[in-house]
Amino acid sequence: MTSMDFYEKAYSYCQNLNTRFLFSIQTNATLINDKWIELIKKTNTKVGVSFDGITNEKTRGHSDLIRSNILKIKESGINIGCILVVSDINVGFLKENYSFFKELGVSVKFNPLFCQGNAEEQLSLSYMRYAEAFVELFKLWLHDTECNINLQSFYDILNLITTRHTGVCSFNSCLGSWLCIDYKGDIFPCDRFYFDDYYLNNIHGISSFNEAFNSDNYISLLSKAINRRNICKADCHYYEMCHGGCNATASLGTSVAYPNKNFCDMHTFILSELVPLIDSIKGKYPDISINPRLTRYFQYNK
Repeated sequence: MTSMDFYEKAYSYCQNLNTRFLFSIQTNATLINDKWIELIKKTNTKVGVSFDGITNEKTRGHSDLIRSNILKIKESGINIGCILVVSDINVGFLKENYSFFKELGVSVKFNPLFCQGNAEEQLSLSYMRYAEAFVELFKLWLHDTECNINLQSFYDILNLITTRHTGVCSFNSCLGSWLCIDYKGDIFPCDRFYFDDYYLNNIHGISSFNEAFNSDNYISLLSKAINRRNICKADCHYYEMCHGGCNATASLGTSVAYPNKNFCDMHTFILSELVPLIDSIKGKYPDISINPRLTRYFQYNK
């Protein structure tokens, strides 16, 4: 069975069930061709491409092929977005990468590197350096009247500041509403919890997902997450925005039971810089020249 056959069979199986599925795929786009594009369009699959822009050759390779296939997907009418993983290799080039994706006409999200597994062995990231670069680019983006793409990372921060909530799991708890099943059928709390402590069961070993949620490992995770959030609530000025953060991110520090200092310091710096900035912009809007996408955001979130 080819990979195409497998996906067609999987799509057919899902579509014949009495439930609703949302399909999405994250790809490096090196194998994209007309047949894949046809399948993606037919199944209304959302597409994200892992592509590190002007520094991609240093981190992923095949840059010309990926760029060509991104344009091919875009020209077919499929809405596409990219994820750029920020490491010490490219953290100094966020502005240049922003210009690159504007020219490409493709929305992008800047994700700070999670130092885990092979990423930890091969790459690194100074989180405060990322925070400073993020704030600097945000200030440029605020007044970019020629902005033609979305930067989801900035909308996540805007939502935190203006509504105190965001759909991104980095700033809330997904516990109780999300599970991940890997290729072996093993169940974990999310797609980043691939540690034995967070193994919940196998799909062949349970009759209902409630059994996974009620497992000892899940209850232990929930207890630790509550402990961390209580610490954050007592100590952090920005708790009502970040809500204690992501459990998987916390696990990269001391424990899920305690805040991850690197990420806390990073987000504290970003919010301390951008909260007063956004408040001042809102006070002057609409009498100042700002990014038209930000104008629409303020209009929608009055």
